[in-house]
Amino acid sequence: MKRRRDPYAPFPLRLRLAGRLLDAFLSFMRRLPLSASMWLGEFVGGLGYYLLPGKKRIAFRNLELVFGKESEPGRYRKIIKAMWRNWGRSAAEFIRFPLYTPENIGRTVTWERWEILKKQHDEGRGILTMTAHFGNWDMLALASSLRGIPVHLITKQLRSRFWNDFWMAKRDYGGVQVIFKKGAAREIIKVLRKGGLVASVLDQDTKPKEGGIFVDFFGIPASTLDLMAVLAGKRNMTVTPVYIIRVSRMKHRILVLDPVPFIDKGDFDESVRDMTQRLVDSMEPMVRKYPEQWIWVHRRWKRRPPGMPKIYED
Repeated sequence: MKRRRDPYAPFPLRLRLAGRLLDAFLSFMRRLPLSASMWLGEFVGGLGYYLLPGKKRIAFRNLELVFGKESEPGRYRKIIKAMWRNWGRSAAEFIRFPLYTPENIGRTVTWERWEILKKQHDEGRGILTMTAHFGNWDMLALASSLRGIPVHLITKQLRSRFWNDFWMAKRDYGGVQVIFKKGAAREIIKVLRKGGLVASVLDQDTKPKEGGIFVDFFGIPASTLDLMAVLAGKRNMTVTPVYIIRVSRMKHRILVLDPVPFIDKGDFDESVRDMTQRLVDSMEPMVRKYPEQWIWVHRRWKRRPPGMPKIYED
């Protein structure tokens, strides 16, 4: 019998120990009843409100930018606390990803308009999709992969090789594959040529050298990844927005929106900006309706167009 390679072998002793301890903890969490692991995740997640005051300040600032001054006392505090609890639930579910199968995923996730992705998949030209850090976005990728359309998720590589390898290995369940942003173009083209699905999140502040362009998010210029629109324009494709909504403590609904076409404006850069704006516009109704499910702790408007004042304190 072939001996299994130790994934922690290349790392120093302290990291090997950390990896094995974390694996033991994750194994323990998977053995708990679902209700117990969700309760524990919710409790631990909820501590973020109290233990990370800097993140809390960013969240309050973002909520004021989007919704204005509080119309009712305590509303923003409730949203931020609920956001942290939702993250805790999502983490508990993430730990249990190895337990999900094509046969049981339907007990947790339902789809609306799955036929849109199915039709694109059957055509074999490849699929471009986008979403946001909303709900349990990793569950979205898992659910699609388990239903027969594996997701290739564009993401940023972590600085630490150990934590990058550890985190990405935990994501690699049910057929989900990771494509790192740096040098992603060649890998993405390979996937699309094979008829695969490529997904990206478009709600993070992005450096210009990494493809960040300014479009409005809630009426405020936000540096946004242009990659999906660039690919759509060069390959004559659409981009389909897809969002996952937590509808109860342990249930999710995935909503597939109408594919967004690339419209030629006569100038490629302007056409890319126009499409990126329309993709970002699809997020706003989701965030307004379910504010507790978005990542308010991210400095979404960190980068500013020339001449505009800073939004966040350093």
